[in-house]
Amino acid sequence: MNLQSDFVPLLAEPTPVIKSDARIQLIFDVETLLLDPMPGIADSVGWAMIEQGLAPTIDEMEEAGIGRRPISQVLSTLLGTEDTRVIADATARYHSYFNDSGRFRCRIRESGVRLAQVLARDSRFELHYLTHIGSRNTHKILHHYGLSQMTLSVVTLEHATCPGIRSPLMKIMVEQSASAARNWVLLTDHPWELMAAHQIGMRSIGLAYGRSDVASLCALEPDAIATDPAEIHDLLRCMLPISLEPMTLLRSLAVH
Repeated sequence: MNLQSDFVPLLAEPTPVIKSDARIQLIFDVETLLLDPMPGIADSVGWAMIEQGLAPTIDEMEEAGIGRRPISQVLSTLLGTEDTRVIADATARYHSYFNDSGRFRCRIRESGVRLAQVLARDSRFELHYLTHIGSRNTHKILHHYGLSQMTLSVVTLEHATCPGIRSPLMKIMVEQSASAARNWVLLTDHPWELMAAHQIGMRSIGLAYGRSDVASLCALEPDAIATDPAEIHDLLRCMLPISLEPMTLLRSLAVH
């Protein structure tokens, strides 16, 4: 898949030249916004259980809460045990397999890629890929899924670390930028990242097609909720300052 040529923009409209400190700064994780990680997660869960002589079906994994509950809880349910040593061993096997192979078995969300193409061409937005998986894995992800040519900044550490590092990195990005916190918008399905965005003063769009459902996201009070990547562009346009809307649109509004 070629991000630059395989999809046409959702909207073809003129956009003005915008000062960088006035643009909307978008923070997202490619593995959430553009990819559906469920195939890789399911493969990794299956691998983690091989040594136990078990081969759970997809239905059994879904019943155990795959994609919605912490992986250790999913494995505990599937293994039928609360033995911390057994669960820790299985969880370690899961993470090892997912990091080496599972990440590269995801499905591309075509509506997400279309969205990224539109936003990358729109001078009113700047894109920032924030992740905890380290520089090497980040660039492998972009190359593997044909996203290397996408115009964005990549924010990560040299080596992979825990997902919790994303919140402090996000805070540093905002504090060290020339843009006000309200010009930053987080796109995520992580509850604790949405809470961090509130504390920083950023705006946020909760993604209800990942690990969190609409009801859970509503409780966290993001500025908006998207149930599909195709909805995000219109939600972002509602967040634009009126001065950044194309003059053609302003003239149209004036007439009516």
